[in-house]
Amino acid sequence: CILDAHTGDDLQGPSLVAEFNMGFTAMAPDGQQVAIVCSDFKARLWSTATLQLQAVLQGFTTLSDHIAFSADSALVAMETDEDTARVWRAADGQPLFVLRNPGRIFTSLWFAYGHSVLGLSYSFNSINDTLMLHEWSLPGM
Repeated sequence: CILDAHTGDDLQGPSLVAEFNMGFTAMAPDGQQVAIVCSDFKARLWSTATLQLQAVLQGFTTLSDHIAFSADSALVAMETDEDTARVWRAADGQPLFVLRNPGRIFTSLWFAYGHSVLGLSYSFNSINDTLMLHEWSLPGM
């Protein structure tokens, strides 16, 4: 259900994830969208004003554990255990970038410094585990 934040009343609006199990979520900094990662390996962008679906973000074959909006709410990024992250335009879900992180597993993902994407990842082997911070500058952004 969707509740009014001030009164706690049920708004009787549509269920945002009726047919899918919901995973991670992120709210756009401008408050206009919420991103919900679902069990079908996609994320959905919903308008907070109208409660209408605005875009479906696709491209993965495994479940994502992290999703983030850029500070200006223009971009959304999501990663999975496929060792990649993807970036979409938040307004319409247009795919923009695939960020490769070969041989490592993401543990966190966020935007910083305008439209740079930061990813914390690790790799492990029988000798030691390595934690790394990666930065991807998005060309033309």
